[in-house]
Amino acid sequence: MPHAPPRPGPGTPLLEIETNTRQRLGEAQRTQWLGEVASPQESLRHIADKKQRADQSVSPKTRWPTVRPAVP
Repeated sequence: MPHAPPRPGPGTPLLEIETNTRQRLGEAQRTQWLGEVASPQESLRHIADKKQRADQSVSPKTRWPTVRPAVP
């Protein structure tokens, strides 16, 4: 019998990448490094796309948790 894919959790590499990217974006915005804002924003768009594609291939019980932006 095949096993279900593991449920994404707090230690999932994609979620860690998303959290780190949000932190980088927040730092760039706080310090007004305007040239450094576009790259994390683009990365977050790709992460969201990847999560959406993954969600379409698994049951609702194994959906990705939502990562909220850090409050400065």
